[in-house]
Amino acid sequence: MDKERQWSKLVSQAAIGVQFPGDVWITLDYVLQRFNSRDWDNTVASAKFILDGLKDAGVIVDDNFSVVQAVTPFFRPALKVGKTLEPEKVVVTVSDRPLCEIIRLPVVVGAATQTIRANSSIGGAA
Repeated sequence: MDKERQWSKLVSQAAIGVQFPGDVWITLDYVLQRFNSRDWDNTVASAKFILDGLKDAGVIVDDNFSVVQAVTPFFRPALKVGKTLEPEKVVVTVSDRPLCEIIRLPVVVGAATQTIRANSSIGGAA
């Protein structure tokens, strides 16, 4: 079995019994051991196999744009636990509403513009 099918199968097995009948918002929290040497686009490409697993398990109706409203990746380096690094993993969160709201404000720092991310649950927004 190739690596891509293994990803889909692992996600599918872990998600048995969970169902979202309509629109979904998905976050992928990647924990990476070789954080600084990872290629961003290759890491994010794993989202295809994760979504395929969610669809195969019946968690989501489909993995097309009409159902999946957003897939948001987050990355962090693995933490050191004693003398070893925590294992690499992807924490997948599926929700029937946006988990966070992106508010684009022009915050000028030198010549750069930053995006400010606000949690949509703060202040009762849903």
